[in-house]
Amino acid sequence: MESDGEQFAEHAVELLSAARKLADSATEPSIATHLPAALARVGETLDALSLAFERAPHSLVPVGDPFEPICRRFERAAAGWPRTYGREGPSYERQAQLLSSLYEAGATLRLSRRACARANELLVDMTAPRERAAHHVSEPDMSSWSSAIG
Repeated sequence: MESDGEQFAEHAVELLSAARKLADSATEPSIATHLPAALARVGETLDALSLAFERAPHSLVPVGDPFEPICRRFERAAAGWPRTYGREGPSYERQAQLLSSLYEAGATLRLSRRACARANELLVDMTAPRERAAHHVSEPDMSSWSSAIG
């Protein structure tokens, strides 16, 4: 049976493979009509990836009591480092740098998600059938006028 860590690494490999396939097929003209659905799924994937970066620090620095100083949590994390990684634990500053980098990666993915959603909205707007697009233009509702007149 695979450990959680092995499954985590395997999922990352599967994600990379899928992303490469997506990138390779992105220039094919035949996929143009499928872009809105694909962009929606890519956006959901970016959401999930940002959550992975948001949750990753919990595997590095133990969760503590809300009133526990962060330096104590960093101290406990550093104490477990030799057992986990076979080397001396990092300083508080290095741990803070690592956590900041993980947060920054997650924030970048959240920005990418918003950009993906905007691109998808524009694409849907520009590719919607004309009658549907025309229906979105504000037109008076003539049904109430016809019943009032006749």
